[in-house]
Amino acid sequence: MTAGRRGRNVSEEVIVYRCILVPLDGTAFGEAALLLAVSIASRTGALLQLAHVHLPPIVPSGAETAALPPVWLEMSSEEKRRYLDEVAERLARGSGVRVETRVVEGSVATSLERHALSCAVGLVVMSTHWHVGLGRLWHNGVADQLARDLPLPVLLVRVPEEARAAPAAVDRPIRNILVPLDGSAEAELILEHAVSLGRPFDARLTLLQVVNPAGKGSGPTMVDDPASPPVALQSRTAARQYLNGLAERLRRHGVDVVTEVLVGEAVARTVLEHVHAARDDDLRRVDVIALRAPSRGPVSRLLFQGTADQLIRESGVPVLLFEAGGVPEDPVAARVGLVGSG
Repeated sequence: MTAGRRGRNVSEEVIVYRCILVPLDGTAFGEAALLLAVSIASRTGALLQLAHVHLPPIVPSGAETAALPPVWLEMSSEEKRRYLDEVAERLARGSGVRVETRVVEGSVATSLERHALSCAVGLVVMSTHWHVGLGRLWHNGVADQLARDLPLPVLLVRVPEEARAAPAAVDRPIRNILVPLDGSAEAELILEHAVSLGRPFDARLTLLQVVNPAGKGSGPTMVDDPASPPVALQSRTAARQYLNGLAERLRRHGVDVVTEVLVGEAVARTVLEHVHAARDDDLRRVDVIALRAPSRGPVSRLLFQGTADQLIRESGVPVLLFEAGGVPEDPVAARVGLVGSG
């Protein structure tokens, strides 16, 4: 924990997903997020809400309109409702989850934000391409705005460019959630949401911190590796103590937690190499990366500046983002059911 911060008693409340929102645009790319959303809903009993924003008949020409599939723009509001109803029926029949549909009007991101806040949505799950170009506006521009502006967690599922069809309705379990931290209270804000996402799956949390080498090395390595570049002992010790302190508090409340300290000059690249190296390891394979969304403020910490974009684009696993307007006195304890130890 940050030096000098006092713990405080908090309630045993845990975030429970009662409604999960999945924005759809009428394409297989948009539907790619449904697989993970259904897995979460089936374990939590949450209502799965499929939503689309219907642009009014006369809209200003611009990037948001141009980014949508032409056939989608030509469809009437009623046709879009039928499409959503067909998807809902398919999901309910295949998974047994409760599904409802909504067509809302207005600007895409703003309307989805307004709808999510008015309907007690607890989690947004949506697909993203995260590539450069006009076509990124729906999947990426909307995802970016929702992650930064909504006081809700947003789970982004990156869709490969070659994907041409929605995934089959099979279960997608989450066994390990990677949580990169930098020692700040801001970064810790994601912990309550990582815990809440992982609990229905009995998932493990891996708390990870990257420390910079004292000298230049060839790449990120575990700090206990004899071949690792020289690292200041104080930095290694502080990182271990910090992560172990968080882990111990989480374990007291039944959370399965492990910690990792890596050495690397670039946070995102170091995390990515860890994710890729663990793909064939059943115990360490990462199913979700969770971190605080980049702030819209003029100053953003190193962990958040560009790191989220790179992890979404290159990790190949879903990324859970959360942005909050303020930092609580003890963000680790907030709504996770932890009691500060002073």
